[in-house]
Amino acid sequence: MKALLSGRLPLPALLTGSLLIAGCALPKADGKKAPGDAAPQVRLGDRCFYGTWLAGSDPEKAVAWYRKAAQQGDARGLTRLGLCYAYGDGVAKNHAEALALFRKAAEQGDSEAQYRLGRCYAKGDWLPKNPILAYKWLNLAAGSGNEPAKEERDDLAWNMSASQIAKAQRLSLEWKPQ
Repeated sequence: MKALLSGRLPLPALLTGSLLIAGCALPKADGKKAPGDAAPQVRLGDRCFYGTWLAGSDPEKAVAWYRKAAQQGDARGLTRLGLCYAYGDGVAKNHAEALALFRKAAEQGDSEAQYRLGRCYAKGDWLPKNPILAYKWLNLAAGSGNEPAKEERDDLAWNMSASQIAKAQRLSLEWKPQ
């Protein structure tokens, strides 16, 4: 704080153009939001969730940061918030809310959300099993390089008919991010 008051800032704060004090981001001098505020909010949420060498994990604070990013429609923020609702980390478990957040992020093209949504359809977690929709979402996530999604999609295919796989692949090809 002394460096802040004296006008001498640490080099990382000067290089990034931002300053964090006790886990809180300071707004720009003009008080306006900078474009892309959601990405730093997700990173702050991650730091709160996983903890740092300075501070332990604080899931409630992480949820607050993820929620800020999610309210801006950020896909990663939506996915991270969905995971918190799915597992009850920092917030009461709410599978319906988790599914809604995963779906919204998946529709935007977030591969982690596509993977999570595909798994829900494959396992029948929180909604009826649907191997075609499971394959579609897992296939989309796999196409973005998500290795666990690729493995789950391939395992799922063993229990699907050729026509089911063809339909799921067609849905994958027709899908467009929203």
